[in-house]
Amino acid sequence: MAAVLSVPVVATAVAAWFLPTIAAAAVMVVSGAVSVTVVTKAVDPAGRGAVSAGACMVGASITALIGVPLLILGARGEHVVATVTAEHIATSRTGSTYKYRLVTADGRKIPGELSEPGHEFSAGDHVTVVYDPRGVADPHDDDFVGLGRPLAGLTLALLAATIALCVPATGGKGPATGGKGPATGGKGPGAGR
Repeated sequence: MAAVLSVPVVATAVAAWFLPTIAAAAVMVVSGAVSVTVVTKAVDPAGRGAVSAGACMVGASITALIGVPLLILGARGEHVVATVTAEHIATSRTGSTYKYRLVTADGRKIPGELSEPGHEFSAGDHVTVVYDPRGVADPHDDDFVGLGRPLAGLTLALLAATIALCVPATGGKGPATGGKGPATGGKGPGAGR
């Protein structure tokens, strides 16, 4: 069960390193849904502890989705004073987010959009950002990029919790034995005790 629930976390982190956030989010949702389905149908149909382990898996996946782009910016991001060229508002059930298109001082378009919870800039304003020249991670404020390492630590802690919660959920018994102890098949050391 631990291996099955670890897949979405690892898949999300790898996808977030190579793909834009929306594509990595799709990987997270699909791999998470498949993982939960496998656990609830095949590995642990009784659901002993699977809910807690699954909740940690979801938390680790979301934290990886947010943290990996910040790690990218910390590793290869370029610090620049950019100029806002356009702005628009993205609305969702949770509220509005202001999105800003940016260019460098020499006029090169910065890949992605800067997102802010409030209206902070207008076209022509200058803003200091860190951006990914490869365009995988959206640009962010310099201070926000510093959250990459703590979020990576939280991802690893939640992944460890996911794995730890799987041990009591499966009782140390694998599916190969039908939940009846070590996989000896009635032969070998420990059989018949």
